[in-house]
Amino acid sequence: MVMELGSTPPLDSFSFLKWVPELFLGKWKTRVTECRDMMNGLYFEVLQCVIDRRRNGIRKNSLMDQVLDAQEKYGFSDHQLAFMGGSMMEGGSDTSSSLILAIIQAMTLYPDVLKKYEFVDVSIKQVTDYRQGSTRDRCCRR
Repeated sequence: MVMELGSTPPLDSFSFLKWVPELFLGKWKTRVTECRDMMNGLYFEVLQCVIDRRRNGIRKNSLMDQVLDAQEKYGFSDHQLAFMGGSMMEGGSDTSSSLILAIIQAMTLYPDVLKKYEFVDVSIKQVTDYRQGSTRDRCCRR
């Protein structure tokens, strides 16, 4: 991944690395360009969805709607708007997925604590019956 620490050369500290052929540094320029293009595609597509929704008269109380309402005041470029929305989207998905993973890990490591909260246990049992084995095992039985 391009966004991981250490996956690109430290150009800010050693500017001469710009002139080293990328072949010797893990094709980092190609990877960075591909990552930029993917981020631009996703972020601009999501921004366009919000703009289209607003054109259809549907306004929500989201942060992006508030930013677009104040667009004349702040004068953000389309690129700034797209990356602001994309950063908010990624931040929200990262924290949500991390929390869900932590909760699942805690429930599996400490089932005795989970039993104290019977209403959660009942909800989980309604979705899956863990005593029947894995989903793959249940689906593959003939």
